[in-house]
Amino acid sequence: MDSGVAALELADITSGYGNTTVLRDISLRVPTGSVVALLGANGAGKTTVLRAAAGLNPVSRGRVSVFGADVTPEDPARRARRGVCLIPEGRAVFKSLSVRENLVLQVRGSGAAHAVEKAAEAFPILGRRLGQTAGSLSGGEQQMLALARAYTTDPRVVLVDEPSLGLAPQVVETVFGFLDRLAAGGTALLVVDQFIGRVLDSADYAYVLAQGELTFAGTPAQLRSGDVFEKYLG
Repeated sequence: MDSGVAALELADITSGYGNTTVLRDISLRVPTGSVVALLGANGAGKTTVLRAAAGLNPVSRGRVSVFGADVTPEDPARRARRGVCLIPEGRAVFKSLSVRENLVLQVRGSGAAHAVEKAAEAFPILGRRLGQTAGSLSGGEQQMLALARAYTTDPRVVLVDEPSLGLAPQVVETVFGFLDRLAAGGTALLVVDQFIGRVLDSADYAYVLAQGELTFAGTPAQLRSGDVFEKYLG
């Protein structure tokens, strides 16, 4: 993996919820223009890693860095201004608003029209649904609308939680094609997904979590050829 300054780096992170520790001594790096997969069984702590990186979960020990700057004490809004974008599980859209309104809400400053144009270019079906309420979209279309944040806010680091959950195979390919294009454009992506084979096809590097601790760090090829895959992901 790239040994230079990472777009996102977690160093010896311990984090959790209230008095409950979920993560212990987690260290990982996401270089610019790369897709890094974060894998593990349900309850392993994957979502907590993303939330700690975004500033939504407190870090009791360790350091979170964005392009070399220590952001550990910063709140989610401050990290977002640095270019960190979390796309949570569950198609996080405003269902009572139109597609266009959902897109425009996420734009900082002027440039709403350009943002809508970019989103429609990435997902043409959204361009044909701009006046439709988000709640009336299909599940796949809602996921595309949620992912469009990664275009409308121009982030440098995108944290994606279960983008393919509940989607038809054709829509899964559309979603991962979009993530691949983001990385090709220089965005750093940390992706959690239960569709292990597909996320590894896109990933440059992979980490495996088990019970809040890292059990593997290496390339997708190394993961697929070792016993870690069967033990924790098989």
